[in-house]
Amino acid sequence: MTPVPQHARDAKPEPPPTPQAVTTSDRTSTDRSPLRCAACGREITDQAAAIAMHGAHDHHFVNPHGHAFHVGIFAKAPGSLSVGPLVAFYSWFPGLPWRLAICGGCQTHLGWSYGAAADFFALIRERLRTGD
Repeated sequence: MTPVPQHARDAKPEPPPTPQAVTTSDRTSTDRSPLRCAACGREITDQAAAIAMHGAHDHHFVNPHGHAFHVGIFAKAPGSLSVGPLVAFYSWFPGLPWRLAICGGCQTHLGWSYGAAADFFALIRERLRTGD
């Protein structure tokens, strides 16, 4: 198990971020085009579910192992499953725990769900495709 640095143990928790709807200048919010698992084609979400966190829909993050991810934030991803325990450590959205989000069809890792009730999803852009 990786030890938690002293500065992380002493940090005061930040309030959880609040998802915001994506404006039409950011993305077409009425576009119901499906986004599918790139591995099996299962519909995961649609363009209309796109939201912004910290002022943006698209984010680039690096995990503690050095793996870089380009994710899009979505209010819902009914074609995915949230699996595993909720984890607060190394949350890209401080104050919100995360768990893995996998494809409900083929179980490919698609990203992460945030919040105890899967309040929003950070989905890896390269693991989704558009189209019917």
